[in-house]
Amino acid sequence: MLACDQVVKRFAIRRGWRAQLVTAVNQVSISVPAAQVLCIVGESGCGKTTLGKMLAGVLPPTEGSVTVDGVEVSARRTAERERAALKVQLVHQDPFSTLNPVHTIGEELSLPLIHHRIVPKSHLREECERLLTLTGLNPKAVLDKYPHELSGGQRQRAVLALALSVRPRYLVADEAVSMVDVSSRLIMLDLFLEIASTQDLGLVFITHDFGVARYVGYEGTITVMYLGRVVEQGPTEQVIHHPCHPYTQVLLSSIPALQAGRDFMPQKIVPRSFEVPSLEHLPVGCVFEPRCPFATEACSQSAPQLRATDKASSQQAACLLVEATSTGVVG
Repeated sequence: MLACDQVVKRFAIRRGWRAQLVTAVNQVSISVPAAQVLCIVGESGCGKTTLGKMLAGVLPPTEGSVTVDGVEVSARRTAERERAALKVQLVHQDPFSTLNPVHTIGEELSLPLIHHRIVPKSHLREECERLLTLTGLNPKAVLDKYPHELSGGQRQRAVLALALSVRPRYLVADEAVSMVDVSSRLIMLDLFLEIASTQDLGLVFITHDFGVARYVGYEGTITVMYLGRVVEQGPTEQVIHHPCHPYTQVLLSSIPALQAGRDFMPQKIVPRSFEVPSLEHLPVGCVFEPRCPFATEACSQSAPQLRATDKASSQQAACLLVEATSTGVVG
């Protein structure tokens, strides 16, 4: 299982000669069982990418812990921790900046295979071809090409092949289809799901698009983040059909209704303000209180903790009004 427990990540922001600490991720705990899918959803700046990098071992948490199959991963490397860190691989948003422009795709794939002694040198080309085939690419057409000679979709597949080269148990995909042509996105999403299923991989899929999250995590779970905190989480279909946190309701109601007769039509919820508070000056109480259309005086005074929305459900929401939310709409 890939899990984080009460992780916090702070960064120093300089303002002239002064430095101020801001909290990008605040006491987040999530877990991803092997061969399961977790989608993390939220607006830009909510902390989902920072959380994904901590899960992948790219960033160490300021507080809290990240464990991979029971082994804590930290900045301090031991042989056991290094092996655990290899089990989680990050698939970046921008495939062009991920690949070295002076290396062919074959050379790029060979580097981790050699460094981590995945296969003997005599089998390098064979393994590179297997990885490219696994991600839907034609090895003969791609192996000896440079990144700039590939399309965006081909580059993203090559990056996925690179992540799979060290034979991980978990993938963290950060907005992995946002830079792919619209016509290719569904194909890429299906590829992620197919590989996760056939390779028994746990998949953490980070996106700002609830439609994408629903498609990828249909049988999994979803975590909604806002200003560094988890505000709601639970089974994907339960959260989408019965959102309990006002922020989740706002996100869902902002999805354009392009088709008549959709299977869910969330009630239109309009926030009081469209301006997101700065991480440097967060509200004292609930972080969503300045924008929440249902906020009360109590919401501005105390920060709510995640609590079960129903005794019979695994859905949780961080809202003082959650107990009054029986139909999925507060108010």
